[in-house]
Amino acid sequence: MSTILSIEKRNAVLTSMAALLEQEREALKAINQQDLANYNGEDLAMEKRLLVDDAKVLSNQEIKFY
Repeated sequence: MSTILSIEKRNAVLTSMAALLEQEREALKAINQQDLANYNGEDLAMEKRLLVDDAKVLSNQEIKFY
């Protein structure tokens, strides 16, 4: 069964996700530091994808809904 959510429900889901990301920002960055420490450095593209910083963790104000 495929159901398309209304824009209001989609926005509510996105707002909840953004709030959780903001709430867990420091924990995500700390865990990411462990991932980077365990990374062997062979692939620079992978290193860039692994890096999680404030720029990658959106704040609630940066989210735009359509």
